[in-house]
Amino acid sequence: TFEKYYFEGCENENKLTITFRDYMNAYKNIVNTDKYKQAEKYWKSRINDIPPAPQLPVQDNYEYEFERFELVLSEKQWFSFRTFSQNAGVTPVAALVTAYSSVLERFSTNKKFSLNLTTLNRMPIDEQVKYIIGDFTSLSLISMDNTGEKSFAQRAAETNKTLFEALDNHLYSGIDVIREKIRLEPEQKFLMPYVFTSSVGLIKNEDSGSMRGKYKGGISQTPQVFIDCQVMDGSFGLRINWDVRKGIFPDGLAERMFSLFRERLEFLTESENNWKQSSLVETDEKDIFSDADNYEKLPEHLLHSEILKAGKLNPEKTAVIDSENNWSYAELLSKAAAIALELRKNNVSEGSNIAVVMPKSAWQAAAVTAILSENCAYVPIDAGHAVNRRNMILDNAGINVIVSVSGCIEESDKYTVICADRLADADTGILKADGDINSTAYIIHTSGSTGTPKGVVITHKGAVNTIEDINRRFGISSDDSILGLSQLNFDLSVYDIFGVLSAGGTLIYPDEKKYSNPSHWAELIEKHNITLWNSVPAFAQMLCSYLNSSKQTEYKNFKAVMLSGDWIPLELPDNLIKYMPNVRIACMGGATEASIWSNIHEYKGLKPEWKSIPYGRALLNQEMYVLDENLNICPYGVTGEICIAGYGLAEGYLNDREKTDKSFVTSSDGKRFYKTGDMGRYNSDNEIEFLGRLDTQVKIRGHRIELGEIESCIKSYESVENAVVILVKADSAARLTAFVKVSENTDENDIRKYAEDYIPDYMIPECFIFIDEIPLSPNGKTDMHKLNDMALKKLSENKKDKEDEKKPLTETEEKVSAIVKETLGIESVDPDINLYEYGANSLVMAQLAGNLAEIIKDETAFDSILMNLFENPTVRSAASAIDEINSQS
Repeated sequence: TFEKYYFEGCENENKLTITFRDYMNAYKNIVNTDKYKQAEKYWKSRINDIPPAPQLPVQDNYEYEFERFELVLSEKQWFSFRTFSQNAGVTPVAALVTAYSSVLERFSTNKKFSLNLTTLNRMPIDEQVKYIIGDFTSLSLISMDNTGEKSFAQRAAETNKTLFEALDNHLYSGIDVIREKIRLEPEQKFLMPYVFTSSVGLIKNEDSGSMRGKYKGGISQTPQVFIDCQVMDGSFGLRINWDVRKGIFPDGLAERMFSLFRERLEFLTESENNWKQSSLVETDEKDIFSDADNYEKLPEHLLHSEILKAGKLNPEKTAVIDSENNWSYAELLSKAAAIALELRKNNVSEGSNIAVVMPKSAWQAAAVTAILSENCAYVPIDAGHAVNRRNMILDNAGINVIVSVSGCIEESDKYTVICADRLADADTGILKADGDINSTAYIIHTSGSTGTPKGVVITHKGAVNTIEDINRRFGISSDDSILGLSQLNFDLSVYDIFGVLSAGGTLIYPDEKKYSNPSHWAELIEKHNITLWNSVPAFAQMLCSYLNSSKQTEYKNFKAVMLSGDWIPLELPDNLIKYMPNVRIACMGGATEASIWSNIHEYKGLKPEWKSIPYGRALLNQEMYVLDENLNICPYGVTGEICIAGYGLAEGYLNDREKTDKSFVTSSDGKRFYKTGDMGRYNSDNEIEFLGRLDTQVKIRGHRIELGEIESCIKSYESVENAVVILVKADSAARLTAFVKVSENTDENDIRKYAEDYIPDYMIPECFIFIDEIPLSPNGKTDMHKLNDMALKKLSENKKDKEDEKKPLTETEEKVSAIVKETLGIESVDPDINLYEYGANSLVMAQLAGNLAEIIKDETAFDSILMNLFENPTVRSAASAIDEINSQS
């Protein structure tokens, strides 16, 4: 009818008495109908369950113009698709929506999301409505669940059901739903920019002459839309357009998605059996699989066996040095033999877990060698841990015997304490290397969200595989020496001891009292001609900062620097090369749960497009992937969770099947993975980029901790009914704040004192806020925004109270305050607040010490200022130290 009037110019015999405006005015009354109220009830009852839009990689520098991608399924293909849809019990539109959703899902971090469905909503308000020209379209939200293992046909059936429910309740539109979501959660953004528009069935026969035009092209340009997928059928088959906002996606991503959409649709037209498949492997995924296929035979042996061989081969070679000892391999092994003999005297059976609690020293190397020689596992515990935390680890590991040194740990009726430094040397012939490589070598405990540390169980085979790879990769030999900076309960220490000593090299420990002092490190490097460095990036930054301030010369003997455990600043590798011109720099990653390291990127220079140093690729006999929540490999550029497979995987968490099953999962093809909780993505070089954490872990003073562990500790106090801990950014500082509900009047200091017995001091909240109830958002979750506002208010009040009591700054305090603000990049600093709360770390303290020493023109003051900053990290304390130095000069 429209064509007739348009092309022939004839008038409508029945003059219309209503306009589109009349229709819209009448449509407003629809809200008073029972059908509208039914639809409103339907959507509001589901409002909290409606997921957000797909979270694809998007950019900010997008344009307001769109570009079109087009494809046409032939008439034959479209007939096959419709036939297979009918056989699956779904409409073709539902199947097309499912295919569209499956492509978005591959590139989205969330697998449950909502799409905007454009619907024709021409309500029969009047007989003449069908003759009116106007925009009768409306939007409906459809929720897509792409989780789990399901065939395409099964997913299409779910979509079909969801689609009909949405259409049955279309009077309460998608716009109404979004407005209601925003009303309930005003802090959230509910943009729904992925649209599906169907014109299937509207054109019956384009070529029969009923239409007097040909499709030449077109494009839609709708604000707030990223992709509009439009489908239209006719005698030509099925035409599909994607109108995509220019620049919204990284280069090439829209093309890749549309290409995959084409592949999937064509695949679904080829055979009805293809509808029974759950997933497809794309070309880029196959490249990643090929890259991970790096299994190679490496020597297999017990973790300590090569140390015993090195002792026999070169007994007089220096093995371990600390501030008090300089042991040859023969001496090291005789100390180890003495400990092993004592373990036998205490009837320790094979397979037992033995704790090691002692300061950093050569005795640590002797203790772990002895324990492994007895076919037992060592359980390192920081000597500085709170007693109750230590006891939790001892109980979890079933410890009966502790190896320590004099004055480190109190005697106990519950445990036998062996003081290694009181034992007479023993014959090294008693040391054994005859155990099973699949038995447990060590158990390292990490922070746990429930308050109990998690014990990671690592086998000899897993740890040795990593060590053998690194030693071969960098040619580690008896000529090498390493500075052992990592604490025994941090798994980098496993390489320090067993990596270097297995090669017949030398391990040098820093003085326990100067452990964090980079000038002491530099002294040891020079004195012992150290060739290897293995630490977190912050320690390497501290060293560079010191070397820069002290005008240090080059260290040409450095062979390799291994950096891991945290973000690696972009400038750090080149800064190290400046002082170590012959060094190879290994940027590494992994998890305690995967035997020290699992991946490596050997630095060959900075690329301009890098925002961080890549994680690199998997080590030998290990695999590292970026997986989505369905354990499918993420396409290039798409964020997912970094997961590890291969020889290095831990057995699990000691005595905790629930946590083990949650973190160590098995895919449908039988491959076992460890889910690291780290986010990452593949770059164009097929390397993995690290993007941060997924969970509630935060970084405080350089320590990675679980907020849940702090909450569990506080909740265990007798009068506490509930507690929530958050990290608040206030006055340039990161403050741990605890919200506590109590059953009776409770003093904050009592809770604080109680917590000191269970968790380290850096985990104790700075601020405690007592409240009647933990606030909840409309959807029943803890209202983190409200808690954050309450915390900021409380911290502001505390700050004002302190300022009212505060005495004016001295001249030196003013100078120190200015340097602290400049170094930390902050606008203000409280002279009595711990500088760690402002984001300082060991590196920043070293920089501050260098800057302050330069101000007072005394290079020798660096050590004393740095030690003061470590012990009393405040502006007033630093100023006091400087005044004392000045008074003595």
